Amino acid sequence: MHIKEGDQVVADQPLLELEAATEKASLAAAEADLAAADAELSRTLHGRIRQDIDAADADADAAKARAELSKGTLDRISKLAEGGAATPDELDRARRSSEAEDMAYKAADARRSAALAGSRREDVLAARARVSGAQARRDQARAILDRLTIRAPIAGEVLSVKVRAGEYYSPGAGEAVVMGDTRVLRVRMDVEERDIGKIRKGLYAYITADAFPGQRFPGRVIEIGRRMGRKNIRTDDPVERIDTKILEVIIELDKREPDQGTLIPGLRVVSVIDDKSMN
Repeated sequence: MHIKEGDQVVADQPLLELEAATEKASLAAAEADLAAADAELSRTLHGRIRQDIDAADADADAAKARAELSKGTLDRISKLAEGGAATPDELDRARRSSEAEDMAYKAADARRSAALAGSRREDVLAARARVSGAQARRDQARAILDRLTIRAPIAGEVLSVKVRAGEYYSPGAGEAVVMGDTRVLRVRMDVEERDIGKIRKGLYAYITADAFPGQRFPGRVIEIGRRMGRKNIRTDDPVERIDTKILEVIIELDKREPDQGTLIPGLRVVSVIDDKSMN
């Protein structure tokens, strides 16, 4: 929990965070995978280091020496076989050994050539694709983690906090925090059918509240509803008609004076519009 009731917050400020140990671990793993993919791409772009080239060169030279030795052995056994001093089986084994060593030398020589030539275009494209995939997984893990932090959509005041640290909360269970912009307060007023012809924007209005006897809070009509509707407010009068159609009017109150009482959002008030005031 980063806030409490009554705090003033700015837009995008964190309000509360859901438990995210698993998501943080997933993000760390994704970032590590991206670092490894970046390193692999760098190695592919810049080719092998000098030590790798020297090792490939040495392997090729060693394979060449073994191939020449096997070929010499084959020539010697071939001459012995012509004179009957070597059996056909020994000649066959010498020939196969010479062929195997020759193929091993060709493979080592090919690896040396590849090390000297550097990375192929296909290798570079594959390495870049692995980096792009790692970046996408990192961004996905970060987005999942960010969704577990509830942020203020606007600048305003925290009016109610309905959860506590350690509680289980499901995002579909209802609001966790109620907030609003209370720098300028507005009043929703129900105007009955017989009076809607007297209403127009800009009319002076004021409200009173039982909580602040003797005080008037002035304002202006800033918005008039576009259709009739049901009553929003009940007066607790037993003879009140509840089926009367009304038009909703919005009154914006003037900036509050320091010595005035503090109006609370949701407070029931009495609204008065003066249709004889200046336009």
